[in-house]
Amino acid sequence: MKPLILNTTERTIMLILALVLAAVSVVCEVLLFTEQTTLPIDKALAGIIGLALVCFQFLFAATAPKLWQAKKHVAAGAMYFITAILFTISLSATAGFFESRYQDNQQTQIQSSNDYILKKSVVEDLAQQEKTLTESAAKSKENGNTWNAGQLLIQADKISTLRREAINNLNATTAPNTDATTALVSVFGAGRWALWIALAALVDLCPLIAFASYSTRQTPVKTGITAPSTKSETPSQTLKQQETLNEETPNVSPNSEPNTQTEDTKHNETGRPTLEEIKQAIKEMPNGEIGVRAAMRASKSTNYKWIKQALRELHEDGYLTLENNKYFLR
Repeated sequence: MKPLILNTTERTIMLILALVLAAVSVVCEVLLFTEQTTLPIDKALAGIIGLALVCFQFLFAATAPKLWQAKKHVAAGAMYFITAILFTISLSATAGFFESRYQDNQQTQIQSSNDYILKKSVVEDLAQQEKTLTESAAKSKENGNTWNAGQLLIQADKISTLRREAINNLNATTAPNTDATTALVSVFGAGRWALWIALAALVDLCPLIAFASYSTRQTPVKTGITAPSTKSETPSQTLKQQETLNEETPNVSPNSEPNTQTEDTKHNETGRPTLEEIKQAIKEMPNGEIGVRAAMRASKSTNYKWIKQALRELHEDGYLTLENNKYFLR
């Protein structure tokens, strides 16, 4: 049995971080469904739909491995397929959130730049000049000076052409690279959607994988071996059980003759296996429920106290789970 990579504390931290990213995914999908609605009732319904879909995504990701382990492959396959569809929707929502926030930030930076302000003032001045010339031409025409009115309209037309060119220059203004995000995205250019999709995939995949692995790890495999209860038993029952075990297993005497050595003395020259040897033997047992007697047979030890201590320490180290006062090897 290979040791687990993460201990209990690390698994807890992983679960907390997964919940944080799941919350981000929930917010992005709710925004996707509510941004195009105006009425309060429409926003409420759209928000409920988005919230339910993204929650089902993570719920199915945690439930599908359990169904697969229970040999319910059709139900697990259907759940995996639905999860893939929900993941695609969530991925699109998260990527769209990144793009929309980037566009808002770009507009803010452009409109606050000196270049944009200068070009905008030029457009406004040209518009004012065109308006003045047009009004002067109208007055000249009313006074019967049609030739002067025509000249004024020609000048107004030239100003209008200049104003259109200034507007095009204004629209072509780019945001300065004043922050890390703008500088990074400018490297990708039009291909920044690839960056958004990659980031969105990380946001949605990390909690999916974390929930799936956490769910699989918590699912014990039954083997039919039952460990004695330690919490529900009375002190007298525990004492009787220990006495029965002591009677059923031979004691090791350090003064025994070589031809009458027990399995314990054959296993270790010191007479009995050490606590670490007992723990290592338990680690190498098949996955499933680990009972005290099964651990004794695997480690070839008759020391009931050490067996219980080894099980407790392996549970604390994350090698065993404890459910209903029974230890399970994962």
